[in-house]
Amino acid sequence: MLDPHILKSFIAVAETKSFTRASRLVGLTQSTVSQQIKRLEEQMSCELILRNGKEALLTIEGEKLLIYAKRICNLINEAHDQIKFDMSHGLIRIGLPEDIAGSFIAPALAKIKAKFPKTQFSITSGLSAFLWSKFKEGDFDIVLIKQPEGETTGIASWEEPLCWIDNKQIHNYKLDPVPLVVFPSGALYRGDMIHYMDSIDLNWRISYESSSVASICSAVENGFGITLLPKRLVKKDHKILNAKNGYKSPRPYELVMHTQTSSSSLAREITKDLISALKKY
Repeated sequence: MLDPHILKSFIAVAETKSFTRASRLVGLTQSTVSQQIKRLEEQMSCELILRNGKEALLTIEGEKLLIYAKRICNLINEAHDQIKFDMSHGLIRIGLPEDIAGSFIAPALAKIKAKFPKTQFSITSGLSAFLWSKFKEGDFDIVLIKQPEGETTGIASWEEPLCWIDNKQIHNYKLDPVPLVVFPSGALYRGDMIHYMDSIDLNWRISYESSSVASICSAVENGFGITLLPKRLVKKDHKILNAKNGYKSPRPYELVMHTQTSSSSLAREITKDLISALKKY
């Protein structure tokens, strides 16, 4: 395989007709350039440059190789420039769960945005079912979803332990029927809550429904009912329910990051930065 560094030295010698001037042009010693040309000639099994006194002139074979050497070096430069462009320009579409998008990940996204100032970012927050559906349709380059442990395999995952929570003072979990604070139909935690209530024959009713995590947390804080949420969202006015209260630990959940198989080099670089940010989570 032809070494592009040697080809650059060969082009420099051909254009300057001098090993001395070529060595200055490529930033190498004259002896190094001479060794490179000798190695190239051995590789091509022919003489490429005639050492004619003070001038270095191309042989017929050298003239032929010069055409291809320039093409090869131009293609390498073009590829390099294009990758650099892709790494700094373009549109990156990211889907995040609402409570993640509005919390600790926001400062990390701001740093990433500053790192890639010429890149346009489109951030969408929502429920995991919606995000996953849109990702499969190709609407996101990167998506972070919540799921029961092991449901899908992404490029990175983090534990997301859940817990039952109630108001510290009101004890809604003792009521009959038990008032539930839930996400809309089809949301992950809602299904788990209802399934658990039915499995232990507890009467229940929906007292509050919202697609907003902040609203769900606030509703429990203000005594509307009990809910199922990640432990990291527990507030000072929440009471965590456990087996002593009749509520067993929920099944394990996780956060999983996915990227499109055809993702750009820019998307891959931003994904690495997001993963680094989430490791601190």
